[in-house]
Amino acid sequence: MSPAMSQHAHVHVNHGVAISDAGELLEQFTCRCGATWTKTYQVIAPEWD
Repeated sequence: MSPAMSQHAHVHVNHGVAISDAGELLEQFTCRCGATWTKTYQVIAPEWD
């Protein structure tokens, strides 16, 4: 069964990436309806010998 035409399914379109002041990777998404999301990733620096 398909959803009714009046229901909206958010489409996550990648809007860009950035680095926060704390050094985290931020991935930003938008939907054509104006909704926005941000995924945050902890960046772990490699240990060098």
